[in-house]
Amino acid sequence: MQNNKQLWLGVLGATLLIPNAAFADISGKVFRDFNANGVFDTDANLNEVGFAGATVKAFDATGTQVTTTTSGVDGSYTLTGLTSGADYRIEFSWAESWLKPGTAGGTVAQFVKDSSTNINVAVNNPADYCQANPKLASPVYVNGNATSATAAMFSLDYDGAAKATIAKQSDIGSTWGLAYQRETGKLYAAGVIKRHAGLGSLGLGGIYVFNSPNGAGDAVPFVDLDVAPFNLNFGTLGDNAARGLPAGLTTMNHDASAYSAVGMQGIGDIDLSEDGKTLWVTNLNAVKNNLG
Repeated sequence: MQNNKQLWLGVLGATLLIPNAAFADISGKVFRDFNANGVFDTDANLNEVGFAGATVKAFDATGTQVTTTTSGVDGSYTLTGLTSGADYRIEFSWAESWLKPGTAGGTVAQFVKDSSTNINVAVNNPADYCQANPKLASPVYVNGNATSATAAMFSLDYDGAAKATIAKQSDIGSTWGLAYQRETGKLYAAGVIKRHAGLGSLGLGGIYVFNSPNGAGDAVPFVDLDVAPFNLNFGTLGDNAARGLPAGLTTMNHDASAYSAVGMQGIGDIDLSEDGKTLWVTNLNAVKNNLG
């Protein structure tokens, strides 16, 4: 009787060991790769984040799906119930069409063995990309009626180098809203009402375009939305002469009519859609009338 008991205990012990020997997990992370290097970076310079909700599937050597899971809030996932010693094809997918597979690191289909770890996939929005030292553009406001050759738009590198004048006051006048079209390399600048600083030739509804903003600049009128065929009515502020703006950059003036028009007339801001096909414009006059 004692021998039988020992035999059954031995069989039971062997049975309990089988699951540990026969099954293994595959794990990793799906993450937003902001610098496109394929590595999950979390340091003082860059804090990348995991991507939740990605679907992760495992297929065996016959092409049969054997298990699936989704990435957690930190982007991590674990595929369980896999056979020890087996090879698997791991596939990643997600519902957000604006997120694309990263340009470096693991691909969306990977062939791995069971027990593999760090099977990662980087995803990102291509529209978020910029080079390490991108160009910046900044408007400059000049006293007077926008007829001088004084700088009205600067460009410079992100590190502060290579500062250059890309438009004069006589080219664009006072502007504020900027939109860059990466597909064509064009920069759009919209006029803005600023007291004592004259608008460009297109007036209240004017938008100007730089066809090569990385160079010396060639700003030209693009469209006047205040006239036909658009007739959007950006307000009633008079032209630079009616505002009493002088030709001299140091000549004092009152520009009283612009006082109540700032923030209430003209263009507020502009922006380009992500696909670069639509230019969005804020009509401050319409906003004021709708709120009033």
